[in-house]
Amino acid sequence: MLGAPWLKSGLSFADYNPIFASLAHATVKDIIDQHHKVWNDSLIYNLFDHNTVQMILNTPLQPLVTQDKLIWKAENNGMYSVSSACRLCVTEIANNSHLYLPGRWNLIWKLKFPLKI
Repeated sequence: MLGAPWLKSGLSFADYNPIFASLAHATVKDIIDQHHKVWNDSLIYNLFDHNTVQMILNTPLQPLVTQDKLIWKAENNGMYSVSSACRLCVTEIANNSHLYLPGRWNLIWKLKFPLKI
């Protein structure tokens, strides 16, 4: 979806310009010329301001990609997991070093529990 952070910069254009909130549910596919696998320049120029146009057009397209899918960057396999989200928060977002407790925490994450306890 266009509202997701898909731009090369890692941002969503809706994050910095609320005018585009109405386009948040449109898909990136909607602004790509599917036949030629290039940006639909004329549509993009008609929909967005100059800065947004430049960000979109500077985001490279891969012509060999035939199917779009969501990928979770914190896992090698691209699948979301609670443990990877926790690890991402601890290592990249929050400075929790004062809360670190030594131990074999990786064993806890490997325990198999039912989805609801």
